[in-house]
Amino acid sequence: MTDGVTLGSGINRQVAYIGDMSIKGVVATNLNNPRFNMKMLQNTRLNLVMNMADIVSRGIYSVIEIV
Repeated sequence: MTDGVTLGSGINRQVAYIGDMSIKGVVATNLNNPRFNMKMLQNTRLNLVMNMADIVSRGIYSVIEIV
């Protein structure tokens, strides 16, 4: 299966897929170095991630409400 969420892909770790679908929100660039990727993710503003999650969840909710 290749449609699920790929945990750890931001820091070049291979972990099993989870679920049937996924929504990806890009918050930082891939620096092709696990150490630098981890540092980049640690320095990403939590507010950015929370705003993206809020927008995605409102979109999902509005679609479910219609169905």
